Amino acid sequence: MSPKTKSYLALSGTLLLGMILGGLITGTIVKKRVNAVTLVMMNEQRFANRLEELIEPTPQQADSVRSLLKKHGSLFTARSREFRALQWRTFDSLKNELQPLLTTEQRERFQKEVSRIDRRQKQ
Repeated sequence: MSPKTKSYLALSGTLLLGMILGGLITGTIVKKRVNAVTLVMMNEQRFANRLEELIEPTPQQADSVRSLLKKHGSLFTARSREFRALQWRTFDSLKNELQPLLTTEQRERFQKEVSRIDRRQKQ
């Protein structure tokens, strides 16, 4: 093998490895951020605490800001839960309407993916 070929293979391998590692690291970071945002949106106390940290109210504002954040935090989290429930009902409807159209193999693949999504949601 010529030195030029070896150099080409080494550079290509390094580039490919970098792309794979970059994709995995980016995916992990994005997943953590999405989970953190979801946790904040689904819990009114976390929601209120996070916004209070962001706002940094003065001592004179603190009580007013906290009561407002608590009020709106409970509304926000309730709406987030309602939206998630609506999404799952819509998805269940889609599954029921889709099943008769699929072949056995397609149903199995679809059900496998749905099961994977359910496991991830429960984590």
